[in-house]
Amino acid sequence: MRLVALLALLLASCAGQLETMRPATGGQPAIRATVERPEGTGPFPVAILLHGSGGPQENTKTWSSMLRGRGYLVITPDQFGPRGIRDIYTTGRYNQSLFERIEDTFALLSLLGQRSDVRSDAIFLIGFSHGGRLAAAMLDEAIRHRYVAAGLTLPAGAVGVYSDCNNLPSHLTGPVLLIHGEADDWTPLSRCQAALSRVRVAPVPPDLLAIPGAHHGFDEVRAVGLITLRDAVNSASPTGRGATISYSPAATRQAQQATLAFVEALR
Repeated sequence: MRLVALLALLLASCAGQLETMRPATGGQPAIRATVERPEGTGPFPVAILLHGSGGPQENTKTWSSMLRGRGYLVITPDQFGPRGIRDIYTTGRYNQSLFERIEDTFALLSLLGQRSDVRSDAIFLIGFSHGGRLAAAMLDEAIRHRYVAAGLTLPAGAVGVYSDCNNLPSHLTGPVLLIHGEADDWTPLSRCQAALSRVRVAPVPPDLLAIPGAHHGFDEVRAVGLITLRDAVNSASPTGRGATISYSPAATRQAQQATLAFVEALR
């Protein structure tokens, strides 16, 4: 029985635990996240995985496993559940939700800054779809003053995986890596290519990895084949609705390897 209990404890540790890092208070939603610790005592570099417009999905599991195995404390917040949101891709609340998620991410960064097992100088934001848009937004020069006022260190870098680049900040405070599939019909690659030409100030120029043949959601293991989301609000579609997603193991490996190289060079 002791062996069974020990095994259960180890499995729970590997899977991570959902923590309420801040309870709902003063009209503000709770901050909840799955926290996965690497081996060792820390302090650790941190990878915050920011979900897309459909809320937390299975895709983050392989990302968190890879990063935790390389010594990162992995934080995967649920930024929809505490606000009573199921998804935003059927409602098109992209901009409103972005502002709400910026506030939630500031609160999360403040909480992480209080932990002794966190390297505050090595916090990376890795976002998927709408989460990638959020990751880049957190490096907008226009909100640097908020970090200063709160006594927070700026994130060390941001990665946007098949994110919408329409609102990529033109003045960035840190390195950004954008990873996109060339077959993406929901957040087209062309938007990121155009956005990069508008970036005027950044410590280093943002980088763009284009993956041939990859669709939106190429790391979502449940999207076997070509899946059409008919209710998805999509400004890139002639009808304003509908988008495709499709899992690609090869594209996932390429994206993860590029992300790992990016964060390892900065930590």
